[in-house]
Amino acid sequence: MFSSDQNISSLKDLILEIKEYIGLRYELGKLDIVSKMTILFAMFLLYLVLLFLCGVALLLLSYSLAQGIASLIGSESLSYLIIASLYLIGALVVYLMRDRLFIRPIAKFLSQILLDPKDEKEEKK
Repeated sequence: MFSSDQNISSLKDLILEIKEYIGLRYELGKLDIVSKMTILFAMFLLYLVLLFLCGVALLLLSYSLAQGIASLIGSESLSYLIIASLYLIGALVVYLMRDRLFIRPIAKFLSQILLDPKDEKEEKK
C-alpha cells in the first residue's frame, strides 16, 4: 500500500499540474483574443483607407462628369444638380438594401472570427 507521504506528494503534483494547465489555458485564451482583435483592427484600418481613397476618386470623377454634362446642356449648376440627384438616389438604394449590403456581411465576418468552429471542436476533445 501507499504510504501517506506518497499520497500527499501525488496530490501536490496533481494540484501543480492543474494550476499549470489552467495557466496555459488562460495564456491561450489571451493569445486567441489578441489574434482576433488584430484581424478585426487590420480589416477596419484597410476598409478605412480604401474608403478614403475611393471617396477622393469619386469626388474627382463626379467633378469631371459634372463638367462634361455642363458642356452638353450649357448649365453648370444644372449639371451639379443632376450629379447630386444621382447621389441621393444611390444613397436611397443603399439605405433600402442596408441589411443585405452591410448587416449580414458584417455579422457573418464577426461570427467567423469570434465564433470559430475549430475552437469548439478542440474543446470537445
